[in-house]
Amino acid sequence: MSEEEESPKSQNVFISELDCYVGKNIGKYLATQTPGVGVDEAYQEVDISADKQWEPNGPPPPKKNCFLISGTLRYTSSSKPKFAKEVLNYEERQRFLEHLLEFDAIIYDITENPEQIEEVLWLVESLEQRSEEFVTQKKFFLISNLMSWPMTKPSDPEDPGFVESEYRRRKPHPKFKEYLECEKAILRAGKKHKKKFITYVLACGVFYGCGEYLFQHLFKEAWLAQKPLPIYLNGENILPTVHVIDLARVIQCIIDNPPRQRYIVVRDDSQFTLSEIVKSISSALSHGNTKMYTKEDMEAYKIPPEISDLLTLNLRIEPGAIKEDMQFQWVSDSGIPNYISQLVNEFIEEHNLKPLRICILGPPCVGKTTLAKQLCQVYRLHHIHLNGLLFECIRNLLEPIKAYEHLLAIREEERLATELVSDADIESTEKILPQRNSGISRSSLVGNETKALATGGTTALDFTSTLNWSTKVSHPVNTTADSYDYDVDKNTLTGDEITSIRKSSVGETLADLEYYPISPSPVWNSEDELELLVNDCQERLEQLRENTDETGKLNDETLIRLLIQKLMSKPCQNQGFVLDGFPKTLEQAEALFRPDPEDEDILGNEKFPSSHRLITPNYVIYLMGSNELVRHRFNRQSTEAGLNPEQALIIPPLWRACLLGEKYTSQDADKMKSSVNNVENEPEKESEHLADTDENAPGEEMTVLKHLETQKHRHERRLEAYRAAMAPGAAAFRAALIDEANLFHEEKKEERRELRKAEKELFRALAAEEATAEGGTDGGGGGGGGQEKDEHEKIKETVNDAIPSEKAKEEGERDSEKGENVREEQQQEEEEHTKTESTLAELRLAHIPPIPETPDDTEENVLTYFDIREIHPVVIDMDKDFSSLIGTNGPQEDCFEKVRKVIGRQKAPYLPSIKLFSSSSKPGECEIQQRAMKHLKELQSVKMKISESQMERDKREEAKLLQQYQDDWNRWLSLLNAQNYQYTEAHSLPMRHYLMKYIMPDLSKALLKCTEIRPEDPVDFVAEYLLKTGISE
Repeated sequence: MSEEEESPKSQNVFISELDCYVGKNIGKYLATQTPGVGVDEAYQEVDISADKQWEPNGPPPPKKNCFLISGTLRYTSSSKPKFAKEVLNYEERQRFLEHLLEFDAIIYDITENPEQIEEVLWLVESLEQRSEEFVTQKKFFLISNLMSWPMTKPSDPEDPGFVESEYRRRKPHPKFKEYLECEKAILRAGKKHKKKFITYVLACGVFYGCGEYLFQHLFKEAWLAQKPLPIYLNGENILPTVHVIDLARVIQCIIDNPPRQRYIVVRDDSQFTLSEIVKSISSALSHGNTKMYTKEDMEAYKIPPEISDLLTLNLRIEPGAIKEDMQFQWVSDSGIPNYISQLVNEFIEEHNLKPLRICILGPPCVGKTTLAKQLCQVYRLHHIHLNGLLFECIRNLLEPIKAYEHLLAIREEERLATELVSDADIESTEKILPQRNSGISRSSLVGNETKALATGGTTALDFTSTLNWSTKVSHPVNTTADSYDYDVDKNTLTGDEITSIRKSSVGETLADLEYYPISPSPVWNSEDELELLVNDCQERLEQLRENTDETGKLNDETLIRLLIQKLMSKPCQNQGFVLDGFPKTLEQAEALFRPDPEDEDILGNEKFPSSHRLITPNYVIYLMGSNELVRHRFNRQSTEAGLNPEQALIIPPLWRACLLGEKYTSQDADKMKSSVNNVENEPEKESEHLADTDENAPGEEMTVLKHLETQKHRHERRLEAYRAAMAPGAAAFRAALIDEANLFHEEKKEERRELRKAEKELFRALAAEEATAEGGTDGGGGGGGGQEKDEHEKIKETVNDAIPSEKAKEEGERDSEKGENVREEQQQEEEEHTKTESTLAELRLAHIPPIPETPDDTEENVLTYFDIREIHPVVIDMDKDFSSLIGTNGPQEDCFEKVRKVIGRQKAPYLPSIKLFSSSSKPGECEIQQRAMKHLKELQSVKMKISESQMERDKREEAKLLQQYQDDWNRWLSLLNAQNYQYTEAHSLPMRHYLMKYIMPDLSKALLKCTEIRPEDPVDFVAEYLLKTGISE
């Protein structure tokens, strides 16, 4: 027997509405299966977490003799699916029926479009009438739901469950009575001619998988992570569900081996409630928050009844036929919560929602942040940068601490109010007893005051003035988060109201948080939970402070740990992210993108360098810019902001002061800002302002103010650090040369210091010798001279006694002036010497080569990390980009278009929207929508034709202009060749022959003309004549 005879024969299957959820997935599955062979258990959905790799021999060969799928389309805008053999489109029912007689199995789904019920009843009746003509048995499948069971009373009140065999006494939901009538009609039609025509009703649970249908809005909201997912009513209803591929496998089993049971319940073995299902979806794709929706909420949010009626179904029913008569491998037999990870992959794959991960690197002020924001806006991504990361981290740690401080303050306030009220009662009692008759007015006054105290009034107690934040916690924390205010309208608080004391109103947020995914604030439900949360936050805050240096910067290990947590968050994993300006070094990249220890597939592959598959960027954009360009952009930004970069000071963020553990509040920041503004507005009075501040302000504030760096200094420091990180080899070589130059400078400086010291000692020795010599000369005179000297000294003393003491004062002043002059001269000499040494040092450093702006290929930097892993960075030279900006503060157009071209898509993926059939819609509404879509397509085609004609016109004009340029070039080239030929020929002739051929003819004409006219200046006339003749020729 040949191989073709052994292979099973293919069967023709008709499926209605191939462009809808159920029909598309059933058709796609059956098109890969072979009839009569059984369910192929190797069929698996695509896993997007790993790239698909084929064996060395290539992909597996396609199967032979699979089911041949044909069907109809619901929407006119839909195109024929790839798995379909043909699409039927008949306006006449009779021709449509003739074509359906060729199929072995006919599948109709009425769960999505109830309008098909009429067509189903007509078709079944027509097929039953012509069943005698059938050569082989034909099978008809009606895919329905379980809404024909909700009103059925259980046979045993203690056991509210049902079994499949009880289908004859089922009672439908009031809105689904027509479904029950259609099911009964289908079952009746298949009883008369079972050998020729048999019918099946597949009562299915709520479908899930393959991109979702009724659960699609929940997956979409969770993927966006915008708000809590809704749970309709109380969410305690048992919701029967089934994976749509499992339904397709049930149909395949029935086609191969028809069971006796014709009403078949199709559902998995799960018994999960709606609340459990929704929470599993929220936890897998979002932050896990849910919200109960009442009937009023469902009406307010306009939840379609098609969704609410099916998702609030509460039914316990056990299938029979699929357990007894069918043996196949289930895709998901344990329900949505246990299969949620694969369902998320199916949802992302079906709707092309794979996360886009981008990393932008480059020097400061080259345009990274503007490009990142534009990419986030166009592609619906999240902007991840270190400032936002640290701001969010400190905010989440301080908010519970501030709330706990506020709670303790309220407790203290209640205690003080109670004590004051009791004291006031005692005093009023003592005064009322002796003055019962005359003190009524005073008693009422005291009562009013007591009432005011009890109600938290400000008559005797000012709540806001006595509130002390820093003394309410065992470990005081600086009040960095003073921007988080709290409601202080009441002094009483119960345990259930603790969550309401927090009013998050971020006052000083960062300007770059526009696209940063801020995580939800911490939540607590009781005072005990808050206290535990505060202890944890304090411990984590202390750990951060231990890993912070003197300048308030976290070490790389802690920073990367926080960044990994953020990149692994649900928003970044769902939509993707743009990592702005980090990592900066090769070591940071290796630490940040190190592979997950639990990922065995990555760790087991030793052929290629591994990385973390969930956070490693898909695209790396490197914006290359020269120092001149980034300095120009920096100066332009400062000018537009109205700042002087050489004087404007950088105020450190509040979270940095928190990491340092300083008592640095927002009020201190305001004082510092005012001080900085005064210095910037009046730079000529800067010294006076600082002097005044030193006298009037605390020393701590001035210490911080003096250590602030200017905008320009910060920019130059960051630029130098970036160049050093991109060229570590060149930076190390430059640092070695600088150290050597500094060492040489110190040695020379020490030599000059020793030389000056020796000169001073020599000068002192010479001065001492001169003084000794003068003293010896004075003492070596005769005796007569000594007598004269004594007489002279006596006369001098007498005169000095007669002269007033003013002369002595003048001599002292002259001596002090001489001393000051000597000190000033020495100081000037030292300053000149210092200037000379600094100038020499600058000259020596000027000869040391700077760090190159473009790193060498041999340098191992952060780009090397991505190159090794075949994530080749896209290098964009910003010095060559002269295009205009996108918007006011956007990136340059050419730069953005290059990045968009590399990414390969023009915008963010289309978010799915569920297509429901509304029973309340008007009869012609679908036709109107179809005509509108058709008209829209026509307009798009017209626009396309116009654009194509415009492109052709532009091409013709460009070709015409190019031909004109070519003709001009050829003409000038021929003229140049002629001149070259004449020049060469002239040089090859003798002088006399050259003159007779080229000079004398024109000269003779000029001389003859000159003799005829006889001008006053014949030489000028001949010259002008020759010039005019040459030009005309």
